[in-house]
Amino acid sequence: MLRLQPIVATLGTYLAYGGVTLIIAPQPTGSVPQWLADMAQGGSLPSLVFVFLAWWLFTRTFPLRGAHGDWGDDRAAFVAGIQ
Repeated sequence: MLRLQPIVATLGTYLAYGGVTLIIAPQPTGSVPQWLADMAQGGSLPSLVFVFLAWWLFTRTFPLRGAHGDWGDDRAAFVAGIQ
């Protein structure tokens, strides 16, 4: 085995696939949902409200905080019933 750190392998694979993608399709292709295009053009109030609400749910409510995983401590997550 090469014994690479996972982040090094991930970034290396990302760069390799990115290069292959530029060879296959040198210009952007495909379509973008309208709500995403609106956000890129300066955003709109409903989009910003949605982003804020999603952030609040994932950082403040207990059931969705568990979706983040073990908070870096496997034993604590097990005791809390998350894992």
